[in-house]
Amino acid sequence: METEPKISLVIPVRDEARSIERLLRSIAAQTRLPDEVIFVDAGSNDATRELIESRRDAGLPVKVLSIGPAYPGTARNAGVKEASNDVIAFTDGGIELDKDWLKELSVSMSRGSAVDVVYGNYSPRADTFFKQCLAMATVPPPAPAGGGRMRSRFIASSLLKKPVWQAVGGFPDYRAAEDRIFMERIEGQGYALRFNPRATVLWDIPGNLQGVFGRFSGYSYHDLIAGRTIGWHIPVLKMYAAALACIGLGFAASPVFFALPIAGLALRTVKKIVINRGEPYFRTGYVPLYCIVAGFLIFFIDMAMFAGWLKYLLNGRHPARRKPGTA
Repeated sequence: METEPKISLVIPVRDEARSIERLLRSIAAQTRLPDEVIFVDAGSNDATRELIESRRDAGLPVKVLSIGPAYPGTARNAGVKEASNDVIAFTDGGIELDKDWLKELSVSMSRGSAVDVVYGNYSPRADTFFKQCLAMATVPPPAPAGGGRMRSRFIASSLLKKPVWQAVGGFPDYRAAEDRIFMERIEGQGYALRFNPRATVLWDIPGNLQGVFGRFSGYSYHDLIAGRTIGWHIPVLKMYAAALACIGLGFAASPVFFALPIAGLALRTVKKIVINRGEPYFRTGYVPLYCIVAGFLIFFIDMAMFAGWLKYLLNGRHPARRKPGTA
C-alpha cells in the first residue's frame, strides 16, 4: 500500500490581521491536516505575525518566515525552499478553506503517481449585494472539469510536487501575473494536471469602491510591468476606441451613434449576469439592480485599468522594483 506523502502548506501574507483568524480556523479544521504550515510574512505592518504565532499553542504545526517587503511570488518561493516535504500546497491570505480541501487535493494526487499538479476550486465570498455584483462583473463562472464544475486554475487552491516548482524556475518576481506565468510554464512543460472541483476555497473580494479601484488599478499597473497586455488591456482599449469613434460619428453624422457605446456596455453586463445565474447567491428578482450595479462596476473597473496604465506610463517600466511589496 502506497504511503501518503507528507504535505507542506505555503501561504504568503502581508497585513492580513483582519482575515487571518478565519484562515487559521479553516486550516485547523481540515479533515486532512497539513504536516507543516509555512506562513511567509512579506512585510506586514499590522498584527498578522503575532496572530499566526499565537496559533502554535493550539497545536498547529506552524512556522513563520519573515522576509521583509516582497511580492507574493518571492514569498511563495521562500516558503517552498523552507518546506521539509516534497509535496506543496498553496493558498493565500484572505482565503477560507473548505474542511475537506486538503484531503481532496491529496486524494487527487494519490490516485495516480503520474499526477504532478492538482488544481482545486474557488468561489468568491459574495456575502453582500455589492460583492455579488462585483463577482458577476469579474469572476468567471464554473465550467465542466474534473468530473464536476469549477472555475479556472487558481494558485491559492493548488497542490504540486516540489520538483515541478524547481523545474519551471519558481515564481517570477512580480506583484501581479506571477501566478499565471508560473501555471503557464507548468502547462507548457507538459506536466500531468488534475482538477478537483470538490477541493474548494472561499476567496475574499473587495467590499467597496475604494477597494475595487485599488485592486484593479494595481493589477493593471503590475500586469503591464510583467508584460501582460493581450488578455485585458488591449481588448478593453479596442472597445473604448470603438466607443470614441461612435461618439465622433454621433456628432458628425447621426445621434443614433451615441447609443452604441451604451448598448455595448449593456450587452457586456447582461452577458455577465446570464452566465452567473447558476450561482447560489443569484436572485431573479434582483436582476434589474444587478444590471445597474454590475454595469457600473464593469465601467468602473475599466477606468481603474486605464488609471493603472497611466501610472505605468508616467512612472516608467520598473518603478515598483525599487521597493518590493509596495502597490
